[in-house]
Amino acid sequence: GTSPHDGTSIAAAVLEAMAESQMSGIFATHLHEILHLPIQGSDQLRRKRMAFSESNEISWTYQIEDGVCEDSLALVTAAKFGLPHQVLERAKSFGTQLRSQTTASSLDRQHPRSLADTATNDSGLHA
Repeated sequence: GTSPHDGTSIAAAVLEAMAESQMSGIFATHLHEILHLPIQGSDQLRRKRMAFSESNEISWTYQIEDGVCEDSLALVTAAKFGLPHQVLERAKSFGTQLRSQTTASSLDRQHPRSLADTATNDSGLHA
């Protein structure tokens, strides 16, 4: 399998190579994290997204507009196309858990424990 981090890393490197070679093309992704990476040549990219209208419910216009979409419309789309309520509720629960894990993982990367901290916390011994 491919971890989301590896997939995002590969996608970012490919996008960077495309920008560097001044290639014309369309690069579409659902990997929102790519937007926060320091991709060289990103000033050459034109960011577009599919437009949608949001009155009483979301509807897709099948038109392209400027900007990026960082919101997930997956649950709204799944509901619109008839996924059972019980399955949607469970999906929401899983989503909350995944976001919580991602936040905790992000905090760990910002404040990594040292080897000494790990030894102290895991074995009760002090380094």
